[in-house]
This record gives sequence, structure tokens and C-alpha cells, in this order.
Amino acid sequence: MTEALSQAQIESLMMSANPDFGTPAVRQKLVKSYDFRRPDKFSKEHLRALRNLHESYSRLLASATASYLRAPVQVRLAEFEQTPFSEYVHSLPNPTLLYVLSLAPLPGQALLQLDLDTARAVLERLLGGPGGPSSQVGDMTEIELTLLKSLGRTLTDPLAEAWEPVYPVTVTSKEPVLSAEFAQVAMPGEATIVFFFEISVFNMTGSLSLCIPHPVIHSALDDLAAQLWAGAGTTNGTEHERLNPSEQLSPVEVLVAAELGRTEMTMRDLVALAPDQIVKLNTPANGAIMLRVAGRDKFTGRPGVVGRNLAVQIMRALP
Repeated sequence: MTEALSQAQIESLMMSANPDFGTPAVRQKLVKSYDFRRPDKFSKEHLRALRNLHESYSRLLASATASYLRAPVQVRLAEFEQTPFSEYVHSLPNPTLLYVLSLAPLPGQALLQLDLDTARAVLERLLGGPGGPSSQVGDMTEIELTLLKSLGRTLTDPLAEAWEPVYPVTVTSKEPVLSAEFAQVAMPGEATIVFFFEISVFNMTGSLSLCIPHPVIHSALDDLAAQLWAGAGTTNGTEHERLNPSEQLSPVEVLVAAELGRTEMTMRDLVALAPDQIVKLNTPANGAIMLRVAGRDKFTGRPGVVGRNLAVQIMRALP
């Protein structure tokens, strides 16, 4: 039976193969600390690729949300980290707004969270109010939950758009929930990557977070990193990237409204209006009318026709 080597004999063999084996510097390189409660499953290249991708998501989200709410919106990727799913869930406020996401063809589910104060401010805007901090408490109504489901599509569509150039996914969300108990998308100890965003809207700053478990994007990580590295080395860029700013803005749709004039009347007179009646406005027949772009006064104009279509001739741009 072969005799087992002693520790001294093992070290002697290692020293003969590498004379620097016993030095503190080499021993330090051979020993690497590992926290089994917080395993590192994402390499530096993967983290860099994911950060770049979700910085793009923050820009696309700001644009989509501003169009949806017709209000200025700023979104910034504040930080991101690897953390066990249980720690992320325990860090969430209760209640909070949660969307369970599927990123087909990737397996499993992810979690998108929006703080409740921002969600209520958005609801106030969607229901006709100015938006802003709300003192409302209590459970959400069916109408509010339906509106929040529509908001979920506004939050998730930019995510699919951000992923499109590197790894196309179809993002779908389930009904929104207000407690993490109903949004268990991973095992408690499962490693996840969490992105924390700051969202500024209606003169208030809220928080948005995206939690993606490692098994969900494990199969896409190498392709994701490779595609982003390849994109970083490309100098010509895509056709969209080569467009000048005016060409990039040209397909953006904005609401343009011409106000012919105003008048005041009682509700009784308004209800009594009938076809062929004339309502006198405060604008003279040959006077200038106001032209609004996205709800803001931008031009004065003169009404007219072009062929069979009604039109407004712009006279002056407002400062």
C-alpha cells in the first residue's frame, strides 16, 4: 500500500517545483476568501456589460415615462450589487409596488419594484391631477390597479428595447402586487443582481429597483458581454447612431393643439347648447390664435385651410 505523504513532504515537493512557494506573497495569491452566504456569480466583465445595458435602460425609461405622463422625468442608475434574494426582499418597504417579469426566452422570473409614493403620484396624474406627493393611504382600488398595470408596460417596454441590440428578450409582467410575499421569484439564498435607480418626477425623487436572479440570465451572460465588447470597438455605429440630433428627433410624436379662443358660460347654458347655435369667443375673426405643443404655448398663428384640410399658419414663435 502506497504510503501517504506528510505535510512536510508535500511542501518540500512544492518548493522544488517553485522556489517562491513558501513566500508570503505567493501564499496570499493561493488563498482567496469566499463568502458562502454572498457568492460572487457575476464576473467583472459580466457586471460591466450589465451596467452599460441598464444605463441605457434608464435613459430609455426616462423618455418613455415622460411621454406617458406628459411631464419631465429623469432616471439615473444609482448603483447595482450582487445580493441574495432574501436580503433584497427584506430591504423592500412594505407596502411597495412590485411587478413580476418574464424575460422570454430566458428561464425564470425577475422583479421590478417602484416605491409607493411615486406610484401614487403617477396615479394622481393619470386620474387628472397635477401629480406630486399624495397623502392617500389604504388599499388600491380596482381602477388604480388597472392603471398601474398600464404603467407596468411603460416601465418594462424600455427594458426589452435596451436588451434588443445584445440579447433580444420579450418582457411581460403579471398583475402588480403590493407585498413581496406575493412576488417570490427565487429561492431565499439565490444570488441576484439588483439595479437601483433614482426617478425624479413631479418635483419629487423616488426609487425604482430591478432584481434579476442569476439563473435567469446565466445562459445570456457570455453573449451579453461579447456583444457589448464588440459594440464598444465599433467606430461606425448603427444607422440610428449616425443620425444627427434633428434626424433622431424627427420621428418623435408630440401633441399639437390650436386654441381658437375662449369664452365663459354657465353650466345651464352649456347643457342647453344645440346644433347650429353660435358661441362667441374672445378672439377676433382676424386675430392670432395660440398654438400649443405638448401642452405648452409655443407659437401664435392664423387659422386657414390647405386644400380640404383645416390648418394653422404660424406667425410668431414665443420665447
